[in-house]
Amino acid sequence: MAELEVKELLEEKGADLDLHLVGGEEGLNRKITSWEIHSLGLALSGEADILPPGQLQILDREELDYLKKLNSKEKSVVLRGIFSKKIPCFIVTSNFVPPRGFIEMAQKAKVPVFKTSISVSTFVNRLLPFLEDRLTLTKSVQGVMVEVYGLGILILGVTGIGKSECALELVNRGHRLIAGEVVGIKQRRGDILIGFAKEPIRYYLEVQGLGIVDVQKLFGASVVRSSAKIDLVIVLEEWDKTKDYELLGFDQKYTTILEVNVPELVIPIRPGRNMAGIIEVAAMNQRLRREGYSAISQLDKEIIKITQRKKEKK
Repeated sequence: MAELEVKELLEEKGADLDLHLVGGEEGLNRKITSWEIHSLGLALSGEADILPPGQLQILDREELDYLKKLNSKEKSVVLRGIFSKKIPCFIVTSNFVPPRGFIEMAQKAKVPVFKTSISVSTFVNRLLPFLEDRLTLTKSVQGVMVEVYGLGILILGVTGIGKSECALELVNRGHRLIAGEVVGIKQRRGDILIGFAKEPIRYYLEVQGLGIVDVQKLFGASVVRSSAKIDLVIVLEEWDKTKDYELLGFDQKYTTILEVNVPELVIPIRPGRNMAGIIEVAAMNQRLRREGYSAISQLDKEIIKITQRKKEKK
């Protein structure tokens, strides 16, 4: 599980977020493990158990006004419940002042409290991409990734199957290379997977008979891109006579990467097949699928119409 120490947040984003530590400095080694950001909300009404561990919490006007309405005993009970949870830190936005006793309790619990002059909406918009980048699930896969007609396509297959040659031909046809040989993958909000180039390989391809090819140097910066959403996975494999390959395309197949389902096509390789052209068509076909169009369904309708006409003539 990815994690980020509070002191790292302060060091890397403190200036951008105008963060000022006002209490709980002994807890700067606490770990942020979730990229999600929430306000205390129902936890202030005594439901502290709903607070997920490892998630930083925001205090804005609404939360502070609620705490001010509580008497000393009620406030103490609520805050003790909140500080008993594994909260990495608190952020008080818009230069609001924390309620009496809050900083003292943070000091005792060793939970950092920061103030910022930034409004809550602006603060979240600035912080969220940083936390997503540092804390979302990631993995690396052997393969190449290209952008074809605006769709991010992850090409997989065993070593020597022709992934790099296919990517090179697609670049030569005007498409873009996202990553060569090793593709980094991150999960983002909304079950979105982002593929990106990994250092130091980035835009290098290993082409059989040629060796290592620097695509960016050969074709220019316009044919490469650092990252893109993964819209389709294409698996290249040797043609197997005993295997039944998809002929009609009625059902969309999926593969799971980082707990996200992604459309998948298995394309068999054999001499004479124009793989780059097939992948171009696969990309265009996938775009039509997303718009609700299916070629086989349309063909089925046309056949039914023709059959009905013949019956009517009889």
